[in-house]
Amino acid sequence: MRIAKKIAIVGTTGSGKTTLARRLSELLNYPHIELDDINWLPDWEIRDREEFVVLVLEKLKENPTWIIDGNYSVVRSQIWQEVEMVIWLDYSYFTNFRQLFLRTIERTITQKGMWSAQNKESFGRAFFTKDSILYWFYKSYDKRKITYSKLMNDPQYQHISFVHIQSHGHLERWISCLSKYA
Repeated sequence: MRIAKKIAIVGTTGSGKTTLARRLSELLNYPHIELDDINWLPDWEIRDREEFVVLVLEKLKENPTWIIDGNYSVVRSQIWQEVEMVIWLDYSYFTNFRQLFLRTIERTITQKGMWSAQNKESFGRAFFTKDSILYWFYKSYDKRKITYSKLMNDPQYQHISFVHIQSHGHLERWISCLSKYA
């Protein structure tokens, strides 16, 4: 089994993209590129799109191997031109929502800073605003399923090996298999 040198991890908000990217980064000794870390500035400001694209493209060129996680369509085509494997974390609505809800509660309690911007979840922001991560999940869950189903079958991406993960058990079996070759 040949291990892909450039791997992208996608999935709905809260599906565990960054957690998996960190695990694979450690297992394969590949650098990890977290798109949220590049996108988010302090105080929940979003980086200028053009600057974001430039920074992402620079990161892709820094190493011959990498694992990248995130769903930013503005850079998807550039990433997917280079990527050899896309792992799609496609859990059920309930499983994904439960993970996101518990993560959000933990982050509001611990106030641990996220990304280099050190942004913190607040209870009010997480549950009672239009910027709520839970509301974003509700709005984007079905759209992501449709989008990634289509992209997996798009001829322009036939060079990509897609790994469609639909349960935690499936993920653990896949990682166990991969670790035999790492």
